[in-house]
Amino acid sequence: MRKKIVLLSIIIVVMVVLTVVIIDEQHKKDADEESGVLKDVVVYNWNGLNKEYIIAHTTGKTGHDSTYCKSYMSVDKSFDELKGENDDCIGEFTYHCDCTEYEGLMFYDDNNYYCIYKTEYEKNYYSIRNMYSKVTIHNKTYVPTIMELDISEGIIKIYREKFDEDYTDIFFDYYTYDEIKEFYMRMSEDYYDIDEENKKISVRGYDVRNRVYVDNCLTFDFNSKTITGLDSDGTAVDFN
Repeated sequence: MRKKIVLLSIIIVVMVVLTVVIIDEQHKKDADEESGVLKDVVVYNWNGLNKEYIIAHTTGKTGHDSTYCKSYMSVDKSFDELKGENDDCIGEFTYHCDCTEYEGLMFYDDNNYYCIYKTEYEKNYYSIRNMYSKVTIHNKTYVPTIMELDISEGIIKIYREKFDEDYTDIFFDYYTYDEIKEFYMRMSEDYYDIDEENKKISVRGYDVRNRVYVDNCLTFDFNSKTITGLDSDGTAVDFN
């Protein structure tokens, strides 16, 4: 009987401690979300996740996910107001992500592109992310791109079976050679190579697992309208 009482006492103490911790954390959260408290809205870069870029400020809700270089915020501001607050803003554009078009703002800083785009979930709710694509051949590689492309053999196979066309066709439907050329030429020449004669643009990627760069990770061929890839082990893959 005494053992049961001792065990019950321990359980009660643990429950009380947990309750105090939960309440304390909730109070901290409530304080953080308190109206009028200005918070930085940050997002990580694509090549190594080793830098936080402050893209905006808000007194509303904010959060970030370092794994996928994404953030979110709720703020009672228009695009015009957000543009005026950040000197890195290039302007408004249509962002293609998750097979959906979003009205967005594009930003550029230190070989990284970022965007803020409106969602349909809430009136003043914005998603923020680094503008990159995932390329999965053997390892997961991040590549800076103007639209989101989730390139893997599985995705490509599903797309062909469902839509009877190549997954990469959508890229060439949306963008011209000159637009993509302008996009990459803001970056350091270490990250891209342009073959003007053949209208090919090759872009460097970052192998997340091994933490190494992959030269010519994606090549956009605007003459043949194809995208090819090169994995960190040198494996070449035609995604069309």
